[in-house]
Amino acid sequence: MPGCIDEVMRTDQLEFLKGDITAANLGLDVRQLSILRKETTVILNAAANTSFIADVHESCKNNCLPALDLAQLASSFPQLATFVQVSSAYAKSFLPDGEIMETIQPFGEDDIDCERELDEILSSRGNTSWTKRWAWPYAQAKYLMERLLVQRYGSQLPLLILRPSAIGPALRDPYPLFGPAGSNPVETALGSYLATGGGSRVWRAASGSTSGNYILDGIPVDFVSNVCLLHVAQGSQGIIHAAAQLYVVFTMDELIALASPHIPSDLAMPAPCFKWDVSGSMEPCPVATTFGFQGRNWIFDCRRSKSLRAVGGPLSLSLDGHDAKDYIKRRIEKIIPSTRAAKKRVAARRRGMSKL
Repeated sequence: MPGCIDEVMRTDQLEFLKGDITAANLGLDVRQLSILRKETTVILNAAANTSFIADVHESCKNNCLPALDLAQLASSFPQLATFVQVSSAYAKSFLPDGEIMETIQPFGEDDIDCERELDEILSSRGNTSWTKRWAWPYAQAKYLMERLLVQRYGSQLPLLILRPSAIGPALRDPYPLFGPAGSNPVETALGSYLATGGGSRVWRAASGSTSGNYILDGIPVDFVSNVCLLHVAQGSQGIIHAAAQLYVVFTMDELIALASPHIPSDLAMPAPCFKWDVSGSMEPCPVATTFGFQGRNWIFDCRRSKSLRAVGGPLSLSLDGHDAKDYIKRRIEKIIPSTRAAKKRVAARRRGMSKL
């Protein structure tokens, strides 16, 4: 894939349309829309703002409204075979520990009126009384998007909702460890933790545990793409997860043990690097708060994709020859230069503040 873009463009089989996902009709002109309506068979909407610090108003504006507007437009495409909407496995992070199924989940016994909740969010321009139930406002926005997509367009569109967990660097395609800076939450969280010294270093322990004995779910980005494309090829509809059950399952404790030997001495922190809160009475460190590390032990069911492991070829989910521990080592090594630079910036900022 890298270095092949010019060759692909010369085939005249790929055309870019410059638009705006937040604008009416995607910001496209009449001619472009006419062509799309006549020829489009698959829509794959992966546009999102994955900020964990944006409030729910901003998150809904970026992650809910555009998806609903696109679905409305897509309902006028007569040739459409599949409408893929990328969501998040954490759209159901209001649920307790345990297995998270590939279903649309009502919000508790009383449920919520999702239309009214979205209206309240947009009119109040801030979080609602429900927002704190999700890992982040971003996850609430994805949940509302899923519910409203099905409520409004479930009978009109061939919907396929893809829920990835934490996306990691690529295993194979377009090349090993592919992943733009800031696109992989685990790397971003670790880099921030090492660069800042961890703050209080307090993390919430797993329920019934004195440490991080909970699944830190993640899956390589090319596996997410392959799961999506394989389901499109077989005409799947409904909800599908792309999560660690299709890759390798690690707990937070296991990942810490695997990563620690590869942290260079100039970035290492004095022990204890993690202080585990077993009662929930302590204030978590900033990184744990920002990235939603709450000690929750969710298992994202992937049974709809288990049979895809038998598929060969470029979309394979095979792990033959893959060394997951070496993959972690190489992920750590990749972020070391940027983390060192960030640590120097943090130190300079602190020196400047100490002089005030």
